[in-house]
Amino acid sequence: QDTTIRSHTDSLTADLDLTLFPLPPGGIGFDQSIIENDCEEPQEIDENTARGSDGTLYRMVLLCRTQEMRFSLDPFTPSTLLLGTALSAVIPNNGNSDAGDEESPRWTVTLPEAPGFDPEGDNSCESAFEVLTYDIGDGETLDWPSGHVSCTVDADIQPQADGSVQVTLTTTRSATSLPIFSIDPFFIGTATSGPTVVGTTRAWLDASGHPAFHLEDAGEVADFSAAAVADDGDGNVTLNACTIAPSFGCDPLPAGHSVRWIFGDGQISDPITGDPDASAVTHQYPAAPGTYLGVLVHFDDNFDPEDNDNGNVVEKRYFRVTVS
Repeated sequence: QDTTIRSHTDSLTADLDLTLFPLPPGGIGFDQSIIENDCEEPQEIDENTARGSDGTLYRMVLLCRTQEMRFSLDPFTPSTLLLGTALSAVIPNNGNSDAGDEESPRWTVTLPEAPGFDPEGDNSCESAFEVLTYDIGDGETLDWPSGHVSCTVDADIQPQADGSVQVTLTTTRSATSLPIFSIDPFFIGTATSGPTVVGTTRAWLDASGHPAFHLEDAGEVADFSAAAVADDGDGNVTLNACTIAPSFGCDPLPAGHSVRWIFGDGQISDPITGDPDASAVTHQYPAAPGTYLGVLVHFDDNFDPEDNDNGNVVEKRYFRVTVS
């Protein structure tokens, strides 16, 4: 199978419309509605794919795109807009599947909220209302409400040589006003704003999908930095929690908290409580030359044996092992 690394960018757009309707006596209400509603079942956004060094194919999956209809006297009140995405990893069978399937699922991981769609953070894509200023000539301007907002999320999928995959979600927002009508001076037209970048969110998954499959959104990272670790020449490495993760690996953990080493070769350590730096961890990687992306994950004590047997992810630090 073809193992040439190939990156890919998917784009997904959510369009919101704002309409005005009369309210007695002489008031105005606002109705925000979304053009598309795609929440019935997950669907691939694009047939094109990114490809990893081991032949794994990565595709963006749309989990949900909808908006609750909202009638409001206040157009600044956001509607409930959902835009959930996931990354799906599949392995091409190249005709070797007994079932005749062209691909075998490997894992599917929910990605963090794209900028502008976070109900607990930046939700600038949840409202179609924006005051736009339009130059109507003769040195005069007119403030007018927007009537259409378009937010486009570009998902840049970058497989790495170590088998991991980096995903960058960038949201761009633009707006178009409701029709403008001015008598003095006479003017009919529309105003626009943007496109402007709302923000960027990043996720980094190792070859097994860790740590994101522990909990939703746990794969989010601030950047793509990783500590460098070298083997002893035979695939043996010594991992020190304080060196890898100074922010949580140097001192005893709070009661009930734990850390786990995700080695990047398909293996994961048992939970470690107390002082994660009390003793170094040794691990044997395959002796053949290569690189592996590992993660040291700090979990809190909010675990549920039926749903979440690790706890919530508090922090995590990545490390890249080079086997010479």
